[in-house]
Amino acid sequence: MIPLPPGHRLLHLPSVDSTNAEALRRARAGEPEGLVVWADEQVAGRGRQGRRWLGGGDSVAFSLLRRPGVPPQEATRWTLLAGLAVVDALQAAAPELWLKWPNDVLLGRRKAGGILCELDGGAIVVGIGLNLAPPAGGWPQDLVDRAASLPPGVGGREQVIAGVLASFDRLETELLQQGPAPLMARYRRALAPMIGWSVRVDGGAEPWAARVEGVDDSGALVVLDGSGARRTVLAGDVHLLGPAIPEAP
Repeated sequence: MIPLPPGHRLLHLPSVDSTNAEALRRARAGEPEGLVVWADEQVAGRGRQGRRWLGGGDSVAFSLLRRPGVPPQEATRWTLLAGLAVVDALQAAAPELWLKWPNDVLLGRRKAGGILCELDGGAIVVGIGLNLAPPAGGWPQDLVDRAASLPPGVGGREQVIAGVLASFDRLETELLQQGPAPLMARYRRALAPMIGWSVRVDGGAEPWAARVEGVDDSGALVVLDGSGARRTVLAGDVHLLGPAIPEAP
C-alpha cells in the first residue's frame, strides 16, 4: 500500500492508454482533485507536443488530478512544481539529478524522466514518467546516448511514487499559501546546471542558437542569442549543445 498525502486517492491499473488520458477522462466526468492514476503499463503514453513517451525497462508513470482554482496563465507553474517534487524527493539518492527547462528530469546529461501537464477547464493533470532501470537488452540505439535510469537507491515504484507525492503536496501547499516566489527560487536552483550553456531552440520557423541566462518570474527561459540580444522562450524544445554559443543551424 502506497502512503498517500491526505485527500489523495489511488487508482492502480494494470494497463491504460495513458495515465494522463485516464485522469483527464475522469476530470471531465467530475472527479474531484486528489486522484492519482498509476498504471503498470502505458500503451499510448504521451510526451510534450504530441510525442509518444516510451518508458523502457523498469519505469513508473503516474498522473495527479489537481483543481487549484488558479487562472490558466498560472497553471504552467504546476509543471515546474512537478519537476521540483521529483528532484526534492529523489536527489538524496541521485545527486546528479537536475531539471532542464521546461520539463525534463536529467541525470547528468541524460534524460531520466519527464513531466507533462495538461489543462481541462479548471482541472490540471500532472503526468510524471521516470526510468528506474534500463531495458533488459540495453537502451535502443537512438536512446543509448540520451536516456538514463535512476540509481537503485531511489527505491522501487511504490517508494518513488510515495516520495514524489509527499514532496508535491508540500510544495503545492507552499505555492498556494506563500505565492510563487519560494517555488521560483527552488526551481532556479534545480535548473542551475543549465545556466551558461549554449542551446539550440526549436519552436519557430528556424532553429536558433543561444546561451541560457536563467528563468524569469513566470517560468519562461531567458537566453542571449548569437547577436547578444536577450530573448524570452515561452515554448518549444531546447537542446543542450556546449559551453559556447555556436553558429545557428
